[in-house]
Amino acid sequence: DYDEDTIMMDALDCGADDFEPDEGSFTVYTATDAVAAVAEALTAKGYKLLSAQEEMIPQQGYIKLTDEGDIKNMQKMLDCFEENEDVLDARLEKFKPTIARFDASAVAAEVEEAQMLEKEMARQARKDLRDEKKEARKEKRADTKARLSAEWQGIKAKFKKED
Repeated sequence: DYDEDTIMMDALDCGADDFEPDEGSFTVYTATDAVAAVAEALTAKGYKLLSAQEEMIPQQGYIKLTDEGDIKNMQKMLDCFEENEDVLDARLEKFKPTIARFDASAVAAEVEEAQMLEKEMARQARKDLRDEKKEARKEKRADTKARLSAEWQGIKAKFKKED
């Protein structure tokens, strides 16, 4: 439904540094100071962004916790981090910022809708042009009929005078 290469080229043309498909959506990476500009450019191209903000994504990827004890311990650790002001301000070098995730099916649907609207507008323009031409021919016939009628009346009047 969507052309991944086209979306990738659009993202790179908008100033993105990297692009990654991700289960029906796409993640676009860029420098922190270019987040707003790239998000604006993608939106201007018609993409609907699920988010457009600086996010910290680990370069090594995420680890899924499955053990209940590990999950509880991780939550305790995250709670401690959230309470510590020094941690809140930290920026780690091993993370890279991302700006946009968007749903590929939504993009494809919007593109398809835009194409259908464009076709309908072209169809309507052709119909309007046909109608205008038809009306112009009608007016020309009416003008010709009126002119011929006037000429005929003139000819009839001329013959009546000669009688």
